[in-house]
Amino acid sequence: MLHLSAEMLAGSLGKNQSTYHAWVQRLQAQGYLHARPHYTTVTARDGQRVTVVNGTLYAIRVEPGHQAHLSYEDLTRSYRDLDADREAGRTAWKVMQQAAQLD
Repeated sequence: MLHLSAEMLAGSLGKNQSTYHAWVQRLQAQGYLHARPHYTTVTARDGQRVTVVNGTLYAIRVEPGHQAHLSYEDLTRSYRDLDADREAGRTAWKVMQQAAQLD
């Protein structure tokens, strides 16, 4: 099981978001992959707690005949402190913004 930024994964593969999503759909349909957004709560600018996507979870089939599957535990586990990451500038949005400036 992996927790990654879909935007950064697409970028690292040198593909746009549409191509990446088409690949994910095809791999899921064939049972090689199970991908779902992962949610967490963060503090908004107005101080309210809001639910946001903090990455994408991927289960990958590694055995023939096995179906890739994310468990309830995978979906409910905490993978990062997004408030701390935002404060430190460790977000996919920030990285992608910086990369766009290099182009």
